[in-house]
Parts: sequence; C-alpha cells; structure tokens
Amino acid sequence: MYIKTHYNLDPVPSEEERNLPSTLAQTAGVCAGGFMVCFIVIFKFVHLILFIATSVIVYRFYPLVKYTKIGLTESEIDSFYCNEVLYLFAFWSLTLSLMILGFLVFSCCFGCCSFIAWTSYASREQNTTPNHNQSSN
Repeated sequence: MYIKTHYNLDPVPSEEERNLPSTLAQTAGVCAGGFMVCFIVIFKFVHLILFIATSVIVYRFYPLVKYTKIGLTESEIDSFYCNEVLYLFAFWSLTLSLMILGFLVFSCCFGCCSFIAWTSYASREQNTTPNHNQSSN
C-alpha cells in the first residue's frame, strides 16, 4: 500500500510542465530568427542602395577626374582632384564586382534554360519510346 505524503520533494512533472521549457526556447528561437531575417533584409537593401550610389558616383566622374593638382584652379581641385590609387581601386573593384554579378546572372539564366530544355527533351523521349514490355499473343 502506498501513502502519498504532503511533503513530496521529488514530484513527477506533468506532460505540460515537461514541455514548457522547450516551448519557451522554441518561441524565443522563432522571435530571434524573425529578427535576424528582418535585419538581413534591411542590411541587404542598404547594401544594394550603396552599391548603386557608388556605381553612379564612380562611373559618372570617370572622365572628369584629375590625378594631379598641377595646372588646376582651387575650385577645380575641390571638384575634380582625386587620389589616383584610391579612385582606381574603387573603379576596378566596382567593375570586377559588376563583371562577377553579370557572370552569375548569365550562369543562372543559362542553367534555367538548360534545365527547361532537358526536361522538355526528356518528356518527349519518354512519350515517344515504344513500350517493349507488352507481351504479344
């Protein structure tokens, strides 16, 4: 015979009590994950805006940039002078980034077109192959 005492020091938790910590952890994880997704989307949007603004600035002033101060007036120095190494680094790193981006877009388009052509060819082949498994009478 078992007698239940009032001072039970080691109670057996119910199913709801056992799942409570994992539920709280899952809820916190979902909130943190949602926050991170929003942060990444905002960060990427700002990154895209800065990339476009940098492209406009660097390529618009390419023919006007002067690398030496000799023969320039004070207003021309303020408007058109730029450090040659810094400007060329910005120009070529931006150009290289655009080339890589163009290659990735081309590769994705080529891959999608190849996949569509392959699935179209495979479905035609499957529909036109004779069924040799039928027995003749």
